[in-house]
Amino acid sequence: MTYVNENDTKKTVNSLFAPYKNLIGKDKTYVSVPIIRMYCVTNEGCSVLVNVYNFFPYFYIHKPDLFEKEDIMSLEMKMNEHLNMNNQFKTCDHKILKIEIVKTENLMYFKKQGKTDFLKITVLLPTFISTLKKLFENGVTINNKSIVNIVYEANLPFILRYLIDNKITGSSWIKCEKGTYYFKPKDKKISNCSFEIDINYKHLSPLPLEDDYQLIPKLRILSFDIECIKLDGKGFPDAKNDPIIQISSVLYYQGDPIDKCTKFIFTLLECATIPGSNVIWFNDEQTMLEAWNKFIIKIDPDLLTGYNIINFDLPYILNRGTALNLKKLKYLGRIKNIFSSIKESNISSKQFGPHDTKEININGRIQFDVYDLIRRDYKLKSYTLNYVSFEFLKEQKEDVHYSIMNELQNESPETRKRIAVYCIKDGLLPLRLIDKLLFVYNYVEMARVTGTPFVYLLTRGQQIKVTSQLYRKCKELNYVIPSTYMKTNTNEKYEGATVLEPIRGYYIEPISTLDFASLYPSIMIAHNLCYSTLIKSDYEISDLKPDDIVVVQGKSVYRFVKNTVRKGILPLIVEELILARKKAKALMQNEKNPIAKMVLNGRQLALKISANSVYGYTGASAGGQLPCLEVAISITTLGRSMIEKTKEKVENYYNKSNGFEHNAVVVYGDTDSVMIKFGTPNITEAMELGKDAAQRISKEFTKPIKLEFE
Repeated sequence: MTYVNENDTKKTVNSLFAPYKNLIGKDKTYVSVPIIRMYCVTNEGCSVLVNVYNFFPYFYIHKPDLFEKEDIMSLEMKMNEHLNMNNQFKTCDHKILKIEIVKTENLMYFKKQGKTDFLKITVLLPTFISTLKKLFENGVTINNKSIVNIVYEANLPFILRYLIDNKITGSSWIKCEKGTYYFKPKDKKISNCSFEIDINYKHLSPLPLEDDYQLIPKLRILSFDIECIKLDGKGFPDAKNDPIIQISSVLYYQGDPIDKCTKFIFTLLECATIPGSNVIWFNDEQTMLEAWNKFIIKIDPDLLTGYNIINFDLPYILNRGTALNLKKLKYLGRIKNIFSSIKESNISSKQFGPHDTKEININGRIQFDVYDLIRRDYKLKSYTLNYVSFEFLKEQKEDVHYSIMNELQNESPETRKRIAVYCIKDGLLPLRLIDKLLFVYNYVEMARVTGTPFVYLLTRGQQIKVTSQLYRKCKELNYVIPSTYMKTNTNEKYEGATVLEPIRGYYIEPISTLDFASLYPSIMIAHNLCYSTLIKSDYEISDLKPDDIVVVQGKSVYRFVKNTVRKGILPLIVEELILARKKAKALMQNEKNPIAKMVLNGRQLALKISANSVYGYTGASAGGQLPCLEVAISITTLGRSMIEKTKEKVENYYNKSNGFEHNAVVVYGDTDSVMIKFGTPNITEAMELGKDAAQRISKEFTKPIKLEFE
């Protein structure tokens, strides 16, 4: 998400999309070029489509030995020939825009040589990259010189490439300098946004997330719910035959009090007046659905929400439109000529296992389904709207059973009012959950912290967040990331954290708990564990001393260079996240503006989650984007040894031999904490001993590893 202030040309990125457009070239032929569509919002809540031009995709390969500048033209010809084998690409004359020799370094493994020569290859369209990646990985011969190459940065989504290179994050403010963009008149617009501009990517700049620029503009959030009835007997309604009888639509402006929502209800047949709601009734379903479609275009929401809208309400509306031959109903997005369609798939995730899912393209509008948000972020006994609403709001749905819907619909305006009140409540509850659980604030701040588009957080899984941060830091420090999974050399099985066997019993004495603060991120920083510091060859460390190397001894031995030799990329990332979280928490304590306080709270939570996610990213060997088990195993190995060392130090120091009244016993330990029975019945004394132990034992570990008394 990106925001804009219309008056001083500042905007916020809402969601992004990268299509291609045919432009007339100098030779009067049509040339496809990539456009980045940034769906933005002004501070006043006006929608803006920013069409960004002249940014092109690229990737890297190693410059082969003996490869000279004269070979560049031959390489370009070879790539063009390969692309021309695909009929889809033949119409593009200038496919390879530039080949440059640049100095950079592979992120993987420590190398004493440092930066070396790579070829940076810039192409016209993102779709060319995957084709050329296969070409190089299979091997190419240029002027009798063989190129069998690892390809770098070919898997990064084009949108992320643009954001990273231009230091823009999702859900942040950007500035369009006056006089640098083309303001499109109404008859030239391709969208239904309030404003639309074309601009060169060089004339867009990010604004710092400080003061007013940390606030979120008045995003338009529309929550809706449909009611439909089964015409012939019992069972679940089928969009081919069974009508939609009502659609509630509740409009909310982000940042307003939740009770300032505007409520609309579209009903099939006359409905009695409902205080506080706008009742709009129709004699036939077709007219009602067409009116609702026009309403969506007119209201122009930034976020569409509801409860299970992605798997039920939206597909039912689109399929019902197909059954009734309502072609306009498919156009729910912001681009005029792109219709919404349903893509069904079966996916498997660690969190939910195998499950059917639907994906619906609605350009420029984020589908913020509260059902999915709750399932992702909370473990509950049930995920029905009724259960979830009572759990968080102490509210429940209106009491209208589905079995009497048919009867209520066919009886009178008063009975249809009963359905409408029920339907409106089902549209309002998701907004109340969004407000109560701070979903918008938390997701906006996660997009800002990780640098990803808001919509990626909903559709791309967990790893994209770390990928985005990793590429940003590598761009800053001039590293490149291999596109092919670098298979680990370790045969060691990946073990999790240590769990000390509990000493079971009922304790009347107070139990003191010591926690390691940000354990896994702290281990990464303290021991400089990273792709870029992992030692794979004795040759690479032939100039180093033993004191320059961290040795992690588990079932296997892994070695890393210390930060005095080279600071690792991952330690830098997590260190910055931890420092940024401390800053956000300090600002939050002094902040008087309640909205700004919620933004800062969302930020510190996002920073905490992001710092803790980096370890898991390195250990995701199944389907991981850049796993490195040597790093993940080293982190858990060191974590286990620290728990065991803490137990040893506590029990060896706090005992009668050293003048204490009781012998301390660690009764349990798990992942990042230990529970200690110091033996004293006095709570104050147990707390003081816990604080002393935390301070004393912290000195045994490399900074910033720190034990804290909980």
